[in-house]
Amino acid sequence: MAKKSKGFSKLLKQEKYKSAEKKSMAKLEKRLTQRPLASHFTQLKMNPEGQVKMSTVLEEFIGPELEVTHDYHEVEHLVAIAILAWNIALLPKAEQPSELDKAIDIFDLPPNATATKHDFRAFLEDLISRKDTFFAHYNRQIVDFQLQKSPGCFHLSVASMLPEKESKP
Repeated sequence: MAKKSKGFSKLLKQEKYKSAEKKSMAKLEKRLTQRPLASHFTQLKMNPEGQVKMSTVLEEFIGPELEVTHDYHEVEHLVAIAILAWNIALLPKAEQPSELDKAIDIFDLPPNATATKHDFRAFLEDLISRKDTFFAHYNRQIVDFQLQKSPGCFHLSVASMLPEKESKP
C-alpha cells in the first residue's frame, strides 16, 4: 500500500478545517436569522472583503487566558466573557461602569459571593483595558459566536457588525 505524502496529509487537514469552518458559519448564520430580532442583522456579512476575520482577532484577544483552559466548556465560557468585555469596551467610557454592573448581574454568581463578584469585575476590567490598549483600532461589535470541536482543537466562528459609518457603501 502506498504511503501518503506529507503534502497530501497537510492538504487533507486544510480541507477538513475549511469544511469545519463552513459548517460552523452555517450554524451561526442560521441561529442569527432565527432570532426574534433578526431584522437587525440585515447588514450582517460573512467575512466582509477587506476586513480581518473577527474570529482571528478574538482568538488573539483571549490568547493569554486561552492557555489555561482545559476543555470545551471553559473555552466557551471564556469566549462569552471576552465578547461581553469587548462590547462594553466599545461603549462610551461614562456608560461602561453601569454596563459592567449589569453584566455581573447576568452571570450566575453566588448571591453572597462578594469576592467572586469583585474578581469577576476585575477580570472584565482587565479585558476591557486589553481591548483599549491592544485592539483599539477594531471597533466592530460582536453579535454572536459558534465554537465547534475539531479534532485536536476548537474552531471559532464570530458574527460581528461593522460600525454604521463603515457599513454604508
